[in-house]
Amino acid sequence: MDNRFYIEKLIVTGIGVKEASLKFTKGVNLIVGSSDTGKSYIYQCIDYLLGAETCPKNIPEGDGYSEAYLQIKTIDERVFTIFRNLKTVSKASVSETTYEKYKTSEKVVLGIKNGTLEGENISEFLLKLMGVSDVFLKMNAQNKTRKLSFRDIARL
Repeated sequence: MDNRFYIEKLIVTGIGVKEASLKFTKGVNLIVGSSDTGKSYIYQCIDYLLGAETCPKNIPEGDGYSEAYLQIKTIDERVFTIFRNLKTVSKASVSETTYEKYKTSEKVVLGIKNGTLEGENISEFLLKLMGVSDVFLKMNAQNKTRKLSFRDIARL
């Protein structure tokens, strides 16, 4: 079984600002541009939506933008939209729908931290999409283990 997903679209919105979006295609995507054009901000938004604990840094071009959405698609054509607040560290919510239908859809709230008692979290959700669950990593010679987190593989 081929359990993968890819990013289809990143959208940032806010009150009084024009919606900004960036579309991706299946496969390798490159974001290129001159200095101070927002490449790092795009990366930080994606990283945050995939479970990073730090909001993207404030940049002048980001003024007014307060919400971020990441639309992802599985190889079997299922579409999910992940949402997080850009200005304060927040839990995520996810819905099995496109960004355009997200606001009227049923959502599941996801915790941030892996291995907490706050219910399913972003890491568990993403790992399940990849067909990975209950994987533990050995941490030391005394056989102490911890659960694999999506953060462990996010930069790969």
